[in-house]
Amino acid sequence: MEMKFDVKDLFLYVIVGFLVILTVSSFFSSQPKVTIIPISQILTDAKNGKIEKISVAENDLTVKYKDGQTVDSRKDPNQDLSQALFSKTDGLGLEPDKIALVNENDITKNFWVNTFLNFGPIALSSC
Repeated sequence: MEMKFDVKDLFLYVIVGFLVILTVSSFFSSQPKVTIIPISQILTDAKNGKIEKISVAENDLTVKYKDGQTVDSRKDPNQDLSQALFSKTDGLGLEPDKIALVNENDITKNFWVNTFLNFGPIALSSC
């Protein structure tokens, strides 16, 4: 009995294989534990000079303390963090050279998801 080569079957096997590998790798991934603290604590620690750097990715904050500790936090979507830290009138009034504020917004982070959502149905319908 001959096996017939079919592109649809090959595509299905590739997708199933990818999902199996993804599932297995999720069980074995080791991510360091990161503490999540409220934004009010971040602002208090910034005022007290304990923070070295704040990385901002949309509303997610990764804060590195001067003692080497790293914590996560979230800010309000409407909150301007640079104004809250550096404004003399309605913020903490910190000097910009005392704390590093890094914007890490990445417009390509959802590239593959958007590509699959846009072209996946076309690829599947053409098989």
